[in-house]
Amino acid sequence: MELIYEMPRKVWQMNYQKDVDISDALYALGGTEYVNTVTQSDEISG
Repeated sequence: MELIYEMPRKVWQMNYQKDVDISDALYALGGTEYVNTVTQSDEISG
């Protein structure tokens, strides 16, 4: 199963300035096998 979470650029930039990386926080939740962070300018639909 693949989950896609769309994050506004402003939220990503706010997190980027913190000590904890978004990927690290997702892995810390447990059960996360793979995190792929991408940048795109188009909306994800579906």
